[in-house]
Amino acid sequence: MADVLNWTARITNWHEDFSKNPPLARQMDLHNNRIGRVLFEEKPHLKTEEIINIFKRKAEASLKITALEEMETIDSTCFVHLKD
Repeated sequence: MADVLNWTARITNWHEDFSKNPPLARQMDLHNNRIGRVLFEEKPHLKTEEIINIFKRKAEASLKITALEEMETIDSTCFVHLKD
C-alpha cells in the first residue's frame, strides 16, 4: 500500500508543479489530495461507493478559504474550497 500512496503523492504533487496554479489554489489542492491519501491508508477495506460517499460529505462540509494563512488553522481532515 505504501507504494501506491507514494506514487499517488508523486503524481498529484507533480500535477500541481506542472499546471501552475496560484499559491492558494495549489495549497488547497495539495491539502485535499492529502486527505484522500490518508483516507485510503486508514480505511483500505472501504468499497469505492463508500469512499465516494465520504468524499461527497467532506465536499459538502468543506471550508472556504481566502488566504494562505488560513491553511495553518484548518482541520487536517476537512476539505477546503476557494469559491462559493
